[in-house]
Amino acid sequence: MVAYAPPDRVLLNVGGAFRNDPMIAATERLALLVKQDLAQLKTAGIEADALEVIVTQLNELKALAKDPRSKKNETPLAMNEVAETMAHARAWMYTLRQIAMVNLPLDRPALVRSSSVEPEIAEGYAREVLAELELRVEAARDLKPRLEECGLSDTFLGRGRTLARQLRTAIGTEDVDPANLHFTLRRLYMRKGALYLVLKRVVRAGQLVYAHMPERAKLYHLLELEPKVEELFRPKK
Repeated sequence: MVAYAPPDRVLLNVGGAFRNDPMIAATERLALLVKQDLAQLKTAGIEADALEVIVTQLNELKALAKDPRSKKNETPLAMNEVAETMAHARAWMYTLRQIAMVNLPLDRPALVRSSSVEPEIAEGYAREVLAELELRVEAARDLKPRLEECGLSDTFLGRGRTLARQLRTAIGTEDVDPANLHFTLRRLYMRKGALYLVLKRVVRAGQLVYAHMPERAKLYHLLELEPKVEELFRPKK
């Protein structure tokens, strides 16, 4: 199959959210897994030339990363902390969903509002992550009277609002415009965006085909780019 290709504007802004070194480290590690497991990964839709594509893109990224402009502007200035903020946003949404699932297991409308299809693993397009987060903050506000004794405290709700404000401020009202970027930076962000999508597919394919082998499945992750962070609720004692 041919993987979905988002618009260039989206791809560029995804790539601009991540720094060079973590992207290179993640790609090098996953390239080794693809080399070992390609036959299995192909059964989940990964293309036969995936390793060649990954290595080619990795080499291009390494070359681009050596350019002085790339070293100085590996992410757009306003997006320096976007990857970290997105990680915390995903963790907050995950915690909210778990609180609702524990305490409202048969309340389908409430569960639908407090969660979507794995919102915490949304692709690295910060504007979509923000849209998801704003929906969940609104749901948390409305569900708070029912769940404040179970962890949905003022502190937890306030943390969600703070993360939304931070992400909204970081990405601004408009995406980074390719027309306003130096050619080298445009290529750098596009390359990282393309690599991110390839790696995300590989990770999900590996987790799928090795679901019966948990230790192997755990090797398929993107912790270099999407570190696991905790957004803990604070239940009343």
